[in-house]
Amino acid sequence: MDHPIFYNVHHLTPPRMVGNRDRDFTFDPRKASHSMFIFLRYQNRRFIRAFVCAFAAASLVLLIACSGSSPATPPANEAPAIKTQPANQTVAIGQPATFSVVASGSAPLSYQWSRGSANIAGATSASYTTAGTTVSDDGSQFAVTVSNSLGSVSSSRATLHVTGSADVTTYHNDNARSGLNPNEVILTTANVTSTGFGKLGFYATDGQVNAQPLYLSQVSIPNQSKKNVLYAVSEHDSVYAFDADTGAVLWQVSVLGNGETTSNDFGCNQVSPEIGITATPVIDRSRGPNGAIYVVAMSKNSSGQYFQRLHALDIATGAELFNGPTTIQATYPGTGDNSSNGTVVFDPKQYIERPGLLLLNGAIFTSWGSHCDIRPYTSWVMGFDANTLAQTQAIDLIPNGNEGGIWMSGGAPAADSSGNIFLMNGNGTFDTTLNASGFPNQGDCGNCFVKLSTSGGLKLADYFTMFNTVSRV
Repeated sequence: MDHPIFYNVHHLTPPRMVGNRDRDFTFDPRKASHSMFIFLRYQNRRFIRAFVCAFAAASLVLLIACSGSSPATPPANEAPAIKTQPANQTVAIGQPATFSVVASGSAPLSYQWSRGSANIAGATSASYTTAGTTVSDDGSQFAVTVSNSLGSVSSSRATLHVTGSADVTTYHNDNARSGLNPNEVILTTANVTSTGFGKLGFYATDGQVNAQPLYLSQVSIPNQSKKNVLYAVSEHDSVYAFDADTGAVLWQVSVLGNGETTSNDFGCNQVSPEIGITATPVIDRSRGPNGAIYVVAMSKNSSGQYFQRLHALDIATGAELFNGPTTIQATYPGTGDNSSNGTVVFDPKQYIERPGLLLLNGAIFTSWGSHCDIRPYTSWVMGFDANTLAQTQAIDLIPNGNEGGIWMSGGAPAADSSGNIFLMNGNGTFDTTLNASGFPNQGDCGNCFVKLSTSGGLKLADYFTMFNTVSRV
């Protein structure tokens, strides 16, 4: 027997129905507030057909139009089939890996993941996540078999690649300068002991190394297999890529210009006897064809002219990238040290790039100290485009005074997720007269812990200094 049912399209509330045949029916307009309804026809409790009907309400209800279609023929029972195969995964040591599959077929489907030829206990869903990986997991292959009552099908195999270690691409591992390696799984309190933990080797360079070495895993070196690489820079203006496992030199480049030498020490024994690359570099694996390591190098020519340059080198070959290097120059409005006609000029001879480089939102930031306290110098921070090496922003934190070098004991400026930079400068002019916002009225913030905004250019956003900062300077 037919059982036609009408539902209001808007609210799915059944209006009053008069008649019970799909070809001869009317509505009571006092019970139906809308003009579009769905008609569902059932026979023997089975859905037969659906109609969308429109009508006009007047003194009598007149059927205007109905249209409908029978449902598609239900699919026959289907054996399982793989629609999306598991994909290869690459993770750092200590991190889990997740493999997934998309399958079709009549329900219920069952899944069984395997590693190699052995089934994995409990791995019976459409995805499988490993435990934290180790070096021994590298190269393991994973597959899944999907089954139902009509048969089974096995996926292709996906390979797990485990990199040797978490990369260390910047000073103290991250822009918070926390020093934390959250992926460490090899070193434990049990094996870091006086008898089992110590120096593994000594890698010779051509000059002093004051910067923190950096580390990348699984770097593709031309004409060689993938290598775990230790990067180091020297005060002789050399950059080294060592095989981190054997100590062999994979490549070494000098960033000195033609006919140039490293800088002398100006009689200051803080960095002596020569000054070349002092600051910890920063690495971005996403730049250039293979990744880029950024370094700042100081040098001089035979005429006694000094240079500070920003280099970007290919991590696999040491080749210069982005038409580099860029010679660092800067000016800023002010009447402070080394100013002329209301403009302070950055003199590369007077500065040393002691703090490490900061990579933040596609920009490389440098910050500058002096040779001991040899004036003239002020307090510079500069930003450069990581893709072009062009200078994009600069600020002098003591534009109308003197000193205020940024050394930070060889540390590096920190940054937060909002793009703010945090650093400390040293002794220097501090304006005791404050403006309405509580900032030094001449912009001189010496001996300060500062917060710099990078939105729309470098700006002093906040600061802290001691109550007796003037007497301390």
